[in-house]
Amino acid sequence: DEPSKDKNLTTLLQEGDKLLLNGQFNDALPIWLKILKEEPNNPNYNFKLGLCYKYSFDKKTKALPYFKVATSNMMPNYNFSSNELKHAPYDAIFFLAETFLASNDPENALDYFNLYKDKYKGYPPINVDKQIRYCLNAEKMLSAPLQIKYTNLGNQVNGAYTEANPVVSIDNSILFFSSRRLRDDKSNKSLPDGKKGIYPEDIYISNYQNGEWEAPQYFKFNKAFAFSNSALLNCERAS
Repeated sequence: DEPSKDKNLTTLLQEGDKLLLNGQFNDALPIWLKILKEEPNNPNYNFKLGLCYKYSFDKKTKALPYFKVATSNMMPNYNFSSNELKHAPYDAIFFLAETFLASNDPENALDYFNLYKDKYKGYPPINVDKQIRYCLNAEKMLSAPLQIKYTNLGNQVNGAYTEANPVVSIDNSILFFSSRRLRDDKSNKSLPDGKKGIYPEDIYISNYQNGEWEAPQYFKFNKAFAFSNSALLNCERAS
């Protein structure tokens, strides 16, 4: 009956909000999918489902249609915990722009980053100057694409897990890269994301010997937090 249906929806909304606030986006995703079935055009619900995809491991671009709906009805004074609202926050514009950028659409991303700035008369709560530079650089690169050949380094380096942020020594004999693979001692299996098969990023090292890359070794100076390892490699690439 209708009261029972409303009670179930209220329970789902409370659980969905709790998971989002705790940063448990993968767990929140199926809950917000259920909620959206009840009100598919609710901008607030679309915004929260969009967040689930935005912060997912490999489904970030799926957030696009949900953030589009979210930006159809927004308000400046937004209360995240109020699910009676039919509005999304202005920050939905920022997340829509980021998702356009992740979808290799810098032109639309630039439009929405500028719109986000305009909403706050040039001083938004999330500074987007860096993202705007990304968009301008991306448009420039797309207008004159480079001819790049990607070569798989073989099963020794490229596996079933995500590998990224490669840095090669000046003599091309050592490769540093980040990987979300299961460690040999399985010590990352019990970590929060590891329980879902999404392991934190660690740095690995591979040496080039006799014309091929050797099996990567775990870098003993890895940090406790995955983002620190990625940042280390990205800083090294920029230096």
